[in-house]
Amino acid sequence: MSFLLGRVRRASRSAFTPALSGAGAFSFQGVDMRSDVSAAILAILGSLLMAVLANPAVPFTLLLVSCAAWVVHGKRRRMWALCAQMLVFGSFCLLGVWNTWLGPLVLG
Repeated sequence: MSFLLGRVRRASRSAFTPALSGAGAFSFQGVDMRSDVSAAILAILGSLLMAVLANPAVPFTLLLVSCAAWVVHGKRRRMWALCAQMLVFGSFCLLGVWNTWLGPLVLG
């Protein structure tokens, strides 16, 4: 039993130890976390602007870019449910961009 417990402790410790070579502070076990962090920041900024601004064209665009970054992150980590969810949310954001910005610009 203690043999299994020792293996679990070593595995859990190594899974959360930052990689010290290469990518720096945004890398855990060789996984690049830049798309994860940028997607989260863009989603927060887009949601904040959606609540504050009268014209939601810019927030919809930020949320669309955030969804694309989450899809990239999910594809790299093989999180297919996250990819599917963000593709659906991205299509809603694309519809919002069309209704608030591109549609009136193109159609007049």
